[in-house]
Amino acid sequence: MGLRRDISPHEALTEAIQRTAGDVQYLGDVVATMREKDALLHPVVLLYRDAVKDLAAVSRGALSAGVEERRQQLDEAMATVLVTVVREALTRAQFTAEQKAVFGRELGGVLIDHGLALPRGEGA
Repeated sequence: MGLRRDISPHEALTEAIQRTAGDVQYLGDVVATMREKDALLHPVVLLYRDAVKDLAAVSRGALSAGVEERRQQLDEAMATVLVTVVREALTRAQFTAEQKAVFGRELGGVLIDHGLALPRGEGA
């Protein structure tokens, strides 16, 4: 088995979800290649069903432990840092007001393209 390592409970739950989701995806892909009559009681199908149940259980545990909330807090903190860094870079670059406006529009478009922001008028 693996060696001991330091990990927080939140990190452990996140890793458990990711690993179990990987198991579900892999086993699901294998099951998808089987003919229906061969798959009925095939050991891989049974493993797949167990993996789906495990993923649901680990996910429930993570939700009750607040893992998703903590991840969101970290994402928000990272966004704040990113905004500070971009502002400082713009100041150092000594862009004109027009160049800053163009950059702002382009940055907004990139954020929207990557699902990190909503187009104007679509917010909550």
